[in-house]
Amino acid sequence: AGDLLRALGRLLSCSAGWKYLARVVGLCVCMDPQLERFADTLALAGIDITQPFDVRWYNAHAIEHSLPLSPLPTFERPPSDGTLAVLLGNSTALWPAFLRWLAAQPDPESVTDPLDTYTASVISAAVADLTGGARHDIFWVTDSSRLVSMQRVALVSGLCYHDAETQLSIHPAFGAWVAFRAVVVLDAPAARFGDSPPPLVRCLLTDADKASARDAMAAALRASDEANLCTQLHGAKGMERDVRLAWAALRDCVTVGRDHRYSEAQLVYHYTKDREVLMHAMRAQPAAT
Repeated sequence: AGDLLRALGRLLSCSAGWKYLARVVGLCVCMDPQLERFADTLALAGIDITQPFDVRWYNAHAIEHSLPLSPLPTFERPPSDGTLAVLLGNSTALWPAFLRWLAAQPDPESVTDPLDTYTASVISAAVADLTGGARHDIFWVTDSSRLVSMQRVALVSGLCYHDAETQLSIHPAFGAWVAFRAVVVLDAPAARFGDSPPPLVRCLLTDADKASARDAMAAALRASDEANLCTQLHGAKGMERDVRLAWAALRDCVTVGRDHRYSEAQLVYHYTKDREVLMHAMRAQPAAT
């Protein structure tokens, strides 16, 4: 583990390329074979966004904008060193890999929170292989007790444009069709990034996109209001599924990245966690060869 982190430190000391890694496709590419294996392993499992950043950027951004966010840890590293972290996420590539894994389980229908279980197991195994037991911390998007704004990380690391009105993270290649899974903080320096974060990704929305998004936002808010009324009158979840899909429609307003749109099954399951949709998609998958 110590050798790995020393090797990582040497890499950061000699490679200016770390500063703008993965600007377009979001993949962590570097000369260190262990880090290459980390990214490659995750990409094969459908976690195809691996974006390194300096913890200082996120912590400073939260303070500057008075956001109610706890700082990411620095492992008591000297401030001048920075602290290396990695944002992990996926495009539509996650879905087929996840379905293959699910189909291989002894009893797929009994798996609790299958997508979260899958991504956690894949990421945990890859991080364990990368660090070899050295100090690190993983912040999961599903863990509300340790809130990290993955969208703000994507913003300050130069990975995505963040639209304040819709709260969408928009990737230059994948558009709105990205999801974030975790932030991994490593006890390793990030000083070679420099003191300042990279330039923010420019606005990726056209005027037509913005107009469509405003209409979709209004429709989603109306659906939310109706669902709340239904709950008040009937004491049930009412239109929850329709509400979630109304909010999902915001993604379709973004022109860039439409070729990477989630399949209908992935989209519906992503927002509703409908097990029937998931099981149908799993059984429709081509048999493994």
